[in-house]
Amino acid sequence: MSELQEWIGAGSLVFKGVLIAVLILGVLICFLGYRVRKLLFSIMAVGIGMVAGFQFSRVAFANVWLCLAIGVVCAVLLCILAFWFYRAGVFLTCAALMFLIMQTLLHQETWWVYLAAALAALASGFAAVCFEKQMLAIVSGFFGAYMATAAGFALAGLEKGNFFSIILLAAGIFGSALQIFQEKRKKENETEKIPDVRPKKGKNKKESRKHPEKRKSDEQRERHERRRQSRA
Repeated sequence: MSELQEWIGAGSLVFKGVLIAVLILGVLICFLGYRVRKLLFSIMAVGIGMVAGFQFSRVAFANVWLCLAIGVVCAVLLCILAFWFYRAGVFLTCAALMFLIMQTLLHQETWWVYLAAALAALASGFAAVCFEKQMLAIVSGFFGAYMATAAGFALAGLEKGNFFSIILLAAGIFGSALQIFQEKRKKENETEKIPDVRPKKGKNKKESRKHPEKRKSDEQRERHERRRQSRA
């Protein structure tokens, strides 16, 4: 974020407009992510690929333009994986997101931080494949919380630290729980609206009894008509 601030200009209107847009989008994703999961997944794939490619390339290269190009390539590849190979896209997107979140929460440049983040990323990827609906709600909650919190801190000019981690955890947990509760309530309402189409036993018996009686009355009427015609 600091390299992009220097490149675009931290105090420019363009940079502030981008941060405000990211803040609003992050809030919407945090609380409504699962409802717009198709759009969310494409945004997540592009955003995570861009950030991950840019951050990792900064370790090897000092040119910002080259790092941005690598980030764009990673974003396109991850977006293609997300659409054409859905399971692989879910795994890689959730794993990359968890790696970035763990690295942000621990905010230290040591080997055990990268090891813990990698293990958490693998666990998150496998959990996303096994429990897709719940994990997408959790991932969208934390992804939106990360976007909104990072953009808010950048707008306020605050440094990331313990306070940033506390806000990120609280917003992510609240957003994920709210999405899971909303989907559960929506499912219960849908089951209540389904009409009971099972036939009633008493009604069927009455109808079955009416049919033979109707047949008898029709036969008697035909016989009566024949007699009248024969007499005439």
